[in-house]
Amino acid sequence: MIETAERIGRPRFAAPSLNYSTQNFRDLYLLDEARSRNERALEVVGREGEYGMPGMQGRIDLLVTDLMQGEVGRVEREWPKLWDEAINGSAWRPWLGGCRLAFVRAELARQAEGPEAAVDAATDAIERARWIHRRKYAEMSRTILGEALLTLGRVDEGIAELQAAVAGADALGTPSLRWQHRVALGRARYATGDDDGAATAYAEAADVIRTYAATLTPEHAASFLGAEPVREALATAGG
Repeated sequence: MIETAERIGRPRFAAPSLNYSTQNFRDLYLLDEARSRNERALEVVGREGEYGMPGMQGRIDLLVTDLMQGEVGRVEREWPKLWDEAINGSAWRPWLGGCRLAFVRAELARQAEGPEAAVDAATDAIERARWIHRRKYAEMSRTILGEALLTLGRVDEGIAELQAAVAGADALGTPSLRWQHRVALGRARYATGDDDGAATAYAEAADVIRTYAATLTPEHAASFLGAEPVREALATAGG
């Protein structure tokens, strides 16, 4: 789509595909490439004009990348402006933009505001995602909720949310969610003294990681397996 749009001289139609492609690069921890593609999409929107969702979606993607790189301050500055545009916008903006931004808000709360704020933000994100049937964002927010509940001492509730997140990731089939949610469950089980349960969760995460890596090109597999979160998961699982 990107190559065709450029070849026929209609670059504005490349913008959505540039944005869509960035999820794959974030899954591989190729964050500079993901950021570059979103910035290219926003350049096209700025030059060719906005005709739908590429502008907002690209800006939301950049917030997700910022949080993956620990750029909390940037997200704190940019999130309110985007939220106002989404919630007070028309058509898809309040429900799709609002859903994605609610997840960003939950992750921001997890990183910067403490478990109480994370519980509130994640609960809101789950409800919004359920309402519009965006299961991926519901499951990602559920992991944030589970970890926050665990930190607050609500162990049974936290474990239940993390188990549900693993089941939800399996139903979706997304490799990145399947191994990441198992790692979150493994951490929780270790923290609560369930060493056998933790070992099982990490072993399953490692299996998903290796199976996924085997489907990638050598270059992409090397980047993925070399990313710190992936290396930590494999090391905890015993290699």
